[in-house]
Amino acid sequence: MALTSTESTRLSILYGINGTSIYSQLSSIRFPNSFPVDFMHLLENIMEALVLLWTGNFKGLDEGIHEYTIEKTVWEAIGKATEAASSHLPAAFGRRLPDISQDRTYYTAEAWLIWTTLLARPLLYQRFKHICYFDHFVRLVELFTQCMDWEMDIQKVEGIRAGIAQWVQDFERIYYQYDANRLPVCTLQFHMLLHVADTILDAGPVWVYWVFVMERLCRRLQRSVTSRRHPYASMNTWVIEWEQLKLVKNRFGLSDVFHPNSAMGSNPTFFPDYPLSGLLRPRTIKTLSTDHHQRLVAAIGTKYDVSSKSIQNIIPQQIACWNRLRRVGGGDLLRVASAVKRTSGEHRNNSYVRYVLYVDIYARQRRREPAFEPRTYFGCLEEIYEVLLPAQPPFEAEVKVLLLALIRPCDAMFNSQMNAYTYRNYKPLEVVDIQTIESVVGRVPYGNGWAIVDRSGELARATLVASGSEVSDD
Repeated sequence: MALTSTESTRLSILYGINGTSIYSQLSSIRFPNSFPVDFMHLLENIMEALVLLWTGNFKGLDEGIHEYTIEKTVWEAIGKATEAASSHLPAAFGRRLPDISQDRTYYTAEAWLIWTTLLARPLLYQRFKHICYFDHFVRLVELFTQCMDWEMDIQKVEGIRAGIAQWVQDFERIYYQYDANRLPVCTLQFHMLLHVADTILDAGPVWVYWVFVMERLCRRLQRSVTSRRHPYASMNTWVIEWEQLKLVKNRFGLSDVFHPNSAMGSNPTFFPDYPLSGLLRPRTIKTLSTDHHQRLVAAIGTKYDVSSKSIQNIIPQQIACWNRLRRVGGGDLLRVASAVKRTSGEHRNNSYVRYVLYVDIYARQRRREPAFEPRTYFGCLEEIYEVLLPAQPPFEAEVKVLLLALIRPCDAMFNSQMNAYTYRNYKPLEVVDIQTIESVVGRVPYGNGWAIVDRSGELARATLVASGSEVSDD
């Protein structure tokens, strides 16, 4: 505390604090608990610092006694792979990312979030001189994703606290190396990381108070200004029209059908047994090849527990095929592989899916009672079939429509070091009910194969998708 006014002025200039905040007078405000760590900028600043360390550009410091730097040619290859990977990710996963090795001025907090949580693991795999540095980074990604979970209990928060503490200790050992000359490595963001668990206990998961929402709103308000002379009038008009649009959607239940920049606005077609899946045109009649027809018949025979031969002539070879499917309630948009524009580098591939089938674990033991368990698969969506079943045995008494998907399954294996599924080859085609499809997935090329980017199920993460955002798979 300053004893004189001159000392008070000097301290005010030095620390940028002129007095006690007026918010301290509110009984609902507690310092510092009411002001949680801004996770968005925390992730951004940590990743910027790590990339500078990996490329040997952090405040003129070398790598000391460790070997964590990445060769320039290798880093340039990572940058090109980053730019190319965007075409293999659905647009719903986030914006396209530029070459990270050339210019990071376009890497906003959103871009860093996408690169860190979706792309970095396959892109950095086997790129470091020693695997320990990659493992250290993967642990950070896992901690980030745990912090973004929708729900968490006290035990999980304490696990996050312990995990972060161990990660920071390893960070100091690898990068700081307990050398006073390397003290600039220990920047504020790495210390703030230690307080994330406390802020989760005080304010909830980090997605509750991160500032992605505010930055997205500010960007929209900036774009709404169409008059330099009357900017506030332009913003007022935009806000009023936007709220009117939301009122109409909520009043008449049009959140899915009347959605700006959404494919669900293309008059989706629904079928009675598939209320959560809307099919989108174009719809065409195709004559299936003998192989595809046989697989379709086999799938229907399995569903109704009849032999394929008994229904071979009942199932027509000319089938209605749809190009797109979307889950209601803001779900994923799926597109068959033939509808993905392969000639344009601007197109985003949303034809790869995650689906779950119940498999008899005793299938090879014919005398044992079947025991089914769910198993997760990944594959490329080749076709969406609309099959009209006649009202005759062995089918039901009424005409029924089946929606089936022709999928080319990936021969995927779990890579424990990367903490992701990877594949190089495909399995034979199979036909499944579209209700088994859970979500769209992305892919990132690495080595001679692909890593699967899956945001579904237990791996789902909180992601900002503003209504009417400029997201498109076209």
